[in-house]
Amino acid sequence: MDPVVALVISIAPALAAMAYAWKIVRAERRRQVARIDALRQAASLDDDVDAPSGFAGSAGKADVRGGPREAPVAESASSVGRLFGQGNAATESGLGRVPIFAALFVVVALAAFAWSGSPASSTSATATAPLELLSLRHEQTESNVRITGLVRNPVEAGTRQGVHVAVLFFDRAGTFLDSAGGRLEFDPLGSGEETPFVVSAPRSKAAARYRVSFRVEGVGAIPHVDRRLSESPSALEGGLEEREP
Repeated sequence: MDPVVALVISIAPALAAMAYAWKIVRAERRRQVARIDALRQAASLDDDVDAPSGFAGSAGKADVRGGPREAPVAESASSVGRLFGQGNAATESGLGRVPIFAALFVVVALAAFAWSGSPASSTSATATAPLELLSLRHEQTESNVRITGLVRNPVEAGTRQGVHVAVLFFDRAGTFLDSAGGRLEFDPLGSGEETPFVVSAPRSKAAARYRVSFRVEGVGAIPHVDRRLSESPSALEGGLEEREP
């Protein structure tokens, strides 16, 4: 997946969550302000209805003890304002943490994305997926041996760069004689891509077998699996044949 696309996909849910959380916070603040204003207005209004005679529990201007009840009403309004003001502050404080959590989510997502694209993780993914050998042939002349093949980098592997082909020659007793090397024709080799390779070496009449391997300088040998369907090495003049890895 393209890194830019992956970055957008990882950030988009976090941005949507932040926008939704901010919308909720603003709506809740508006409701709290409207509720407090309504309560303050209701508490500050005077009750113009006179209390019935002899009814000591009625509220209004007429007090059985005499005198207006303005002070208690004012105190009540002040108490209500303080009470709901504190509740509003607590609510806003709690809801205000939502964008913070969303921002932390964005940071974690970016860190995970950066780690997934780091060389260490790419190297790990590359090392666990072997190359696939699709074809391997050889030709001989009086003086040279020419080995050709086709190799594929599996889809689950990362891009490989600087891959070398190594060919080891052995006699019939299995004794090592010589080696030759070459490079893949396509370098770097992306995920799922195929590339041919050619290795030429001077011919030795004592050479009876050869073995092909793949290496990356500074990393070491790369494992490979044989995906050839029906090919089999043919013994040419001089008895050269492929040796099983």
